[in-house]
Amino acid sequence: MTPPDNLIRRIARIRLNWKHYTRQWMRCRMGINHQALKLLQNESFLELERAIAKTSGNRMSTSYTAPWLIAPYIGDQLRAAGLRADDVPGLVATNQDLIVEFLMACDQALDETPDEYDAEEEAWEPEAKPEGEGPLGFGAGFSITYLIYIIYLRDRSEEGLTEYLKATRVPGAAAYTAELNRLYKWVLENRASD
Repeated sequence: MTPPDNLIRRIARIRLNWKHYTRQWMRCRMGINHQALKLLQNESFLELERAIAKTSGNRMSTSYTAPWLIAPYIGDQLRAAGLRADDVPGLVATNQDLIVEFLMACDQALDETPDEYDAEEEAWEPEAKPEGEGPLGFGAGFSITYLIYIIYLRDRSEEGLTEYLKATRVPGAAAYTAELNRLYKWVLENRASD
């Protein structure tokens, strides 16, 4: 027994629609990642990031973050924040001093955070590092994260930042937003007093 013609046509149409929408979704997804990849390979943007890293007392490391590996993450960040990759270099250049100060405040707060260590546990000894090997430094695209935080804290709302952090799957988004807001206000107070 063969199925009726109208059923065969409906199945064929569903398959065509599924293929069409799958291709469209992949093009859209790859387009954002392609734009992020182009941004991460833009030499003038990388020079700007190197300057930010140097000013904040850190360094850039490209050895462990190949642009094609980090591009999907950066693309997801940009999409969740509603930013276009083409606008990022200009925004980073405009907010360079604020990004450096905010980055340094976040680093300082991280250094002041006590490690969760139980004194009764056996002390953990890290393996000896080969001579000359230091900290890895920042990877390409690090300034984008801080730029997005600043945009939310300055131009948008704390609730928006919390939603953004949830969308990018950051655990404890509400507490993290409160801490970022505290650090941002501290940076603004220091800028006003100078």
